[in-house]
Amino acid sequence: MMSAGRVYPQKTVVPALIFVMLNFFAYSPYSGDYMIKYQANVTFIGPMVSEFIENHILILFGESAPEELMEFAIIHDGKNLIKPLAVNDSVQIGESSYKVLAIGEVANTNLANLGHLVLKFNGNTSVEMPGDVCLEEKPLPPIQVGEKIMIYD
Repeated sequence: MMSAGRVYPQKTVVPALIFVMLNFFAYSPYSGDYMIKYQANVTFIGPMVSEFIENHILILFGESAPEELMEFAIIHDGKNLIKPLAVNDSVQIGESSYKVLAIGEVANTNLANLGHLVLKFNGNTSVEMPGDVCLEEKPLPPIQVGEKIMIYD
């Protein structure tokens, strides 16, 4: 005969399961219907960045970038590449989103090791350089310190 004290699935197991599930989704790279592969906040914008923006190019570097590269780069605090970038992923800068059309053979390695990406908003489906990431051709948003950058599938 079972003791009344041992019948507890509804009182303890179910709330514990809900707690585990809520924490999984709170700390999971999944957000809704997509997986966040990389995210960062802009911490510094080099004085020459506007010249690159005029040519539809953004150069990103992590915070350990050498000072001579900071002049023309957007520096960010991103750390972990959760999953490699792939064609058809999206790059979001602030509220603007861009579809990935091509990825150079070293772009994922550069992002993982240095926080470095060369984003070209040119609509090309093939890269010119091995570190390039080509995105759909759309106007670039104004970029400010504190802006969020996110890459997701």
